[in-house]
Amino acid sequence: MRGWRREARKGFPRPVKTTWLNRNTPAQNRDSVIPTLESVVFGINYTKQLSPDGCSFIIADSFLHHAYHFHYTLCATLLLAFKGLHSYFITVTEEIPSCQKLELEEMDVEARLTELCEEVKKIENPDELAELINMNLAQLCSLLMALWGQFLEVITLHEELRLLLAQENHTLRVRRFSEAFFCFEHPREAVVAYQELQ
Repeated sequence: MRGWRREARKGFPRPVKTTWLNRNTPAQNRDSVIPTLESVVFGINYTKQLSPDGCSFIIADSFLHHAYHFHYTLCATLLLAFKGLHSYFITVTEEIPSCQKLELEEMDVEARLTELCEEVKKIENPDELAELINMNLAQLCSLLMALWGQFLEVITLHEELRLLLAQENHTLRVRRFSEAFFCFEHPREAVVAYQELQ
């Protein structure tokens, strides 16, 4: 009898439990369409257009602008994340004398972003452009993941760093709590007129 129930339950889809992670996400089904690389890079309405000579494809200016903006935004975000993690990594490792000093690769974020954008603007073939944008993003993700891996390796091996980060987290939580308490206890007009005594 028990075996029959178990077999019967297998055929019915279970309702998805709602958690804070998937509360606002639409239900995924097996027929979900994965967008093509071109539709992600050039926009959802992108379709290939043959040039008048019939030998190559052309890209409308609106799609090209979308691709450049998409590339710039994601590359800038990844490079800024790399720069922030890199500077934080250096700051944290300088706090602990016993921590080995790592020679981290210094990167000029603005120059790298400019270089990547210039490289992309030279490409005329839509397929090559989409592939280059994909390759640039994959390379930047790889750099960021490698730095994150180094960061985790150093942090997990040093108890002093873990304690330092725990103390820093505690300080930030206390600061946020005290700011919230101040705002709760004082009317908006008093908050605007408040001047800290230094």
